[in-house]
Amino acid sequence: MNKKFVLPGEKIAVIEEFFPSLNTFKIDGDIFAKLAGFINISFKSRKISVIPISPIKPLIPRYNDTVYGIVSRVKEVIATVNIFEIEGKGILSNPFSGLLYVSYVSSYYIKDLFEAIRTGDIIRARIISKNRIPFILSIKGRDNGVIYARCPYCMRALKKRGLNLFCSSCKKTSNRKISSFYLL
Repeated sequence: MNKKFVLPGEKIAVIEEFFPSLNTFKIDGDIFAKLAGFINISFKSRKISVIPISPIKPLIPRYNDTVYGIVSRVKEVIATVNIFEIEGKGILSNPFSGLLYVSYVSSYYIKDLFEAIRTGDIIRARIISKNRIPFILSIKGRDNGVIYARCPYCMRALKKRGLNLFCSSCKKTSNRKISSFYLL
């Protein structure tokens, strides 16, 4: 094994010497590194590859994961959520889309989503769809729901007061489906 360190896009060999293997690509007979790492040469099979500095493991939400997202659009029966974090796994490099239907908000009857969430709210939800993008989300349960919200009138952070959210600045109360993890 050759311990030479290479950067993405760096030329590491030519086709006449080796076959491109893991984490490499070829252009016009030249072999380049796809990512930063160390060159690995197999003289027996004549293959060249790059071993990454750290294992590449992109975060992708999966069925039953608990996620955090920002509500980007609310209609009567459906809301769009930009998922930005998977609980216990980390922040996503690119947000994923999620859909929240009114039937997945509470076990009690809710007329429309405006009674539970608003645009700009940060929510804690669970993914209930398998192998589907956009992900279908649920905020049923005590721990799921809105974890941070702003006042629709003055945009200050709302504080939890009993079962509602309260703005200490304009003295207005807002209804939401509040998580037990609400931040304020």
